[in-house]
Amino acid sequence: MSTTPRRRMSAANRREQLLEVGREVFAERGRDGATVEDLAARAGVTKPLIYEHFGGKDGMYEEVMRRAGADLISFISANAAAHDATPRARLRASIVGVMEFVTAQPSGFLLLHRDPASWYADGVLGELVAGLNAFAQENVEQMMDVVGAPHDGSEMYAQLIIGSMALPLEWWIAIGRHRYPPEEFTEAIFDLLWRGLSGINGPTRSMERQREIEHEAAPTPEA
Repeated sequence: MSTTPRRRMSAANRREQLLEVGREVFAERGRDGATVEDLAARAGVTKPLIYEHFGGKDGMYEEVMRRAGADLISFISANAAAHDATPRARLRASIVGVMEFVTAQPSGFLLLHRDPASWYADGVLGELVAGLNAFAQENVEQMMDVVGAPHDGSEMYAQLIIGSMALPLEWWIAIGRHRYPPEEFTEAIFDLLWRGLSGINGPTRSMERQREIEHEAAPTPEA
């Protein structure tokens, strides 16, 4: 009885398979929680193969993070480029891009979101994150121009936008996607962010207005 020999996976295909496995394992356990043994067992390979392709766990982690970050930016940029340049359309397109990435690669999003170190890393990861932050800040500044608000605090507002999406998207991956289709959830995020951004004043103006309100509400001293 003859048996057909199993074809060996090419080096390129094996690398891709290991990266997919790494994305899943790192998303579940984080860089510190995952081990080379975990990665090799999930991929069905021996530990030396991990070292051969990536030099170890840290090298694999960096490549997985590089891929996830680049894919996220690619999804956002592709959608933004396909729409007109009005701030409203640009914001919607950016959110659609994020949602498409989350739908296609939920583990990639969780990896980026759940490992805080990735957001403040140096080197390649730091460059990717800086690009994402700059893109968000550019959107905020366009909106500020529309409503006549100064650009002070635009970096802070950009971080608030990113943060306000992160936890709801994690909830959607775990629970919400069984209740709300991605299109509906996208519109909910857009509606919330658009309403907030369209009334933006900038932190300096907001504080000045708050002081005016408090002054107007203060009781007048009796003569």
